[in-house]
Amino acid sequence: MELWCEAAGMGPQLDRVARDYSVPVFSNGGNTSISAQRQVVDHALSRDVPTVLLHVGDFDPYGESIFTAFVENAQAFLADDRIVGTQRIEPVRVALRDDQVQAGLPTQPTKPPKRKSKSHATIRKRWIARYGDRTCQAEALAPDDLAKIVREAIEDHL
Repeated sequence: MELWCEAAGMGPQLDRVARDYSVPVFSNGGNTSISAQRQVVDHALSRDVPTVLLHVGDFDPYGESIFTAFVENAQAFLADDRIVGTQRIEPVRVALRDDQVQAGLPTQPTKPPKRKSKSHATIRKRWIARYGDRTCQAEALAPDDLAKIVREAIEDHL
């Protein structure tokens, strides 16, 4: 099991919870490099059981698309390199999820893409169709609430 977070500043907070379970915490700092994807694959290849990849990130179109691409790429690398079929990556979005935001977290309208690209416009359009014109930062969760959510997610997968 590994815990990844979108914001590097959140790493120490998550580590205080995860270390009790010997779960390492990593940050992709908003973007995930090929070397970070390869790191997940190498970890998965060293095990003969699935690697559970827990993730904490913002509830917004770009954070979700970055995590989705990260997981898809890592899974593709692993499929090419794995030795046994039990070596796989199981992604779990721990926070923020729609149900958590709907429970009363503050939202903001979806920001227009930073780059004028068709793919970013498409990502934003799909997001709005799915969740409406709202986003939320992971930092909106109270630290104790986030710790509880992470602890429960880890325990659910032990």
